[in-house]
Amino acid sequence: MQLYFTDPVAYWAAMDEVFNAAREKGVMLVPSIFWLHYLWPDLCDEPRSAIADPTSKTRKAMWTYATELVTRYKDDPNVLIWEIGNEYFLSADLDAGNLPKASGAGAKRLGTRPERTRADSLTTDMLRSFYMAITTHVHALDPNHLVTSGDAGPRTTSLSLRENFPKPVWDEDSLRDHLASLLTANPQPLDVMSIHAYGNLDGAFPDGEKPHRVGELSIRSLDFLEALARTAAAARMPLFVGELGQHDPSFSEDPEARFARAAIDALEREGADLIAFWVWHFPPHPDFNITGSNHPALLERVREFNRLPKGDGSG
Repeated sequence: MQLYFTDPVAYWAAMDEVFNAAREKGVMLVPSIFWLHYLWPDLCDEPRSAIADPTSKTRKAMWTYATELVTRYKDDPNVLIWEIGNEYFLSADLDAGNLPKASGAGAKRLGTRPERTRADSLTTDMLRSFYMAITTHVHALDPNHLVTSGDAGPRTTSLSLRENFPKPVWDEDSLRDHLASLLTANPQPLDVMSIHAYGNLDGAFPDGEKPHRVGELSIRSLDFLEALARTAAAARMPLFVGELGQHDPSFSEDPEARFARAAIDALEREGADLIAFWVWHFPPHPDFNITGSNHPALLERVREFNRLPKGDGSG
């Protein structure tokens, strides 16, 4: 992203190449406007909480960039929806001062700030205000595309972290509290609910790894995925599963991709709108990498799902 500041002509030429290649190959896009939650604060040498401060250098730079990106590509036929970033709410209500080297801090190669402090913390209220403000801004620039957060969903300990911040209390949510947190993380005027889903048919975790649950449900289970989808439907929000993957077995270990296929079937029943895999044609993650060669039937299944007309008025 330094190129955007040092040579904007070259930066936008490179971005144009991405959009042109997608258009030539018929690949639809969900562009992530800001990607990492610490990227822009680090670029502007401010703490991460600056994203929620309308007067900060960070916020002004982000709004300028969003304006340039959205206005440049808002009429591109391969843009499906706009995404704010990647999994911001997994950082909600965590005292960043407890992990001074988190988020790549002090990495000269990355250009990150030297260390994290409590000022780098992002509370639920901060993220909600940020989501509401940037969604309003994008809507004003481009009224023809919806906006999604890019979130995985809240942590399984969302309520206790929120109520006790900055003290880290890791009590597991009840199912009811967790689904309430999911709605809290999707304030109006955000258009599309985003979740990331990984699992297996048993909802199991490997020996020695702590199982993560909300109430009685494993977060790796189809039952949990269905509960999230039903929450989106009840809120009349389209649902984008921005990452769908498998654990134990992974895609490379399961030629039939049994969990992913069952998840797609469940999401179809529950009226979800859009699915993307983690990950498609990305060799650095070989256990999760989906291509037309190793999982052609799975790709065809998700292509079929994404083409289906959504007739409930939400999609």
